[in-house]
Amino acid sequence: MNFRQMQDYVLQAGQIPLEDSRARQVARQSVNNAMQELLATQKTWSFLRLTAEILTEANKQIYALPQNFGNLLASPSLNGNPLEVFEAEALERYTYNADEADTQSSLNRSSMTITRLTQAPFANTGFVFPTFGSKNVRGINTAFDTRVVGRFFKSMRDGELYEIDSIVSATELKLKQEYTGSSQAGRVQVGQQDQTGSWVDLDLVFGSPNLTNFREGMIGYTIYLQDGTNSGSYIERKIIDVDEYQQILTLETNADNEGTALFYSIQDAYEIDPLQYVIFLQPIPEEDDLVISIPYEAVQTPLTGDNDTPLIPFQHHQAITAGAIAEYYSIESSQIVDLNFWSAKAAKGAAHMWLKDNKYGSAHQKAIRPDVVRTRRTTIAR
Repeated sequence: MNFRQMQDYVLQAGQIPLEDSRARQVARQSVNNAMQELLATQKTWSFLRLTAEILTEANKQIYALPQNFGNLLASPSLNGNPLEVFEAEALERYTYNADEADTQSSLNRSSMTITRLTQAPFANTGFVFPTFGSKNVRGINTAFDTRVVGRFFKSMRDGELYEIDSIVSATELKLKQEYTGSSQAGRVQVGQQDQTGSWVDLDLVFGSPNLTNFREGMIGYTIYLQDGTNSGSYIERKIIDVDEYQQILTLETNADNEGTALFYSIQDAYEIDPLQYVIFLQPIPEEDDLVISIPYEAVQTPLTGDNDTPLIPFQHHQAITAGAIAEYYSIESSQIVDLNFWSAKAAKGAAHMWLKDNKYGSAHQKAIRPDVVRTRRTTIAR
């Protein structure tokens, strides 16, 4: 189940309307709390032992580790050859001295330094509008300047890192590679045609249940819509209503354009140089598609996006929802929810997960890699 489905399950247990935004906020927190409580029943879990496989790019030194990276489990390798590992808690990547790392290597072989990106001296103000297939990212109330060039951009709805190539203005930046993430951006239809072929209802934006993910939480957000003349210019409108089932947005005023397959982008929060682990390779790879293999223990971060799924295997998701229901209705009382039943169900689910993990966990520990996290070359775009 994804995060949204878990929330729905919690609300439906007490017959609470799914459109109740306040109740949904409590359900979101309950699901995350139940997930963390379930994980806390054991110090470590076999399903958190993963292996990241990152493909190199010629002349590129810096690579992002998965956002759930916790710590190394075994020696990493580059195309099967071991990498010597150094750790730097506060390494400033802009003054990184590759020669120094090389002289530290007593084995005179390839090395890898792990560090966190340092937070930029930059205020992440306003909102951004990344658009699929475009290098340009527009903003509202942003204050981009030359300090962000060469740093990394992340939209919060998508989570991938893109290196910033240049600044167009205080409200627009340009990435080194086209945005290919899953933020709310793509194509939609503005208005619809009546029996005479005239376009009407220009305050409506029609998405698709299979392609868009319009949510009630977007009410009050701004949407960018491509001009219907396909001139490359955009207009902006505020969203005042969302029909999640039919995937239709209602705008505050008519869009002043119409047509199908128009590009759109909905505002998103963002970070410049988010706190995330990265690696520096020494020497810098001269070839594309060499495989950096990194066995690591993952950390379960809070679920935020509707489509986020826990690292906990699917067969144990009911233990999360049962615990979330027990927590939610201990706060929000309900006469139709039996707290004892759901608490017992959560405890039974936790015990089942423990037994499964300890039955098969030893095999996972020997293999080290029960799963492989394959990192696309676009994870950090240069």
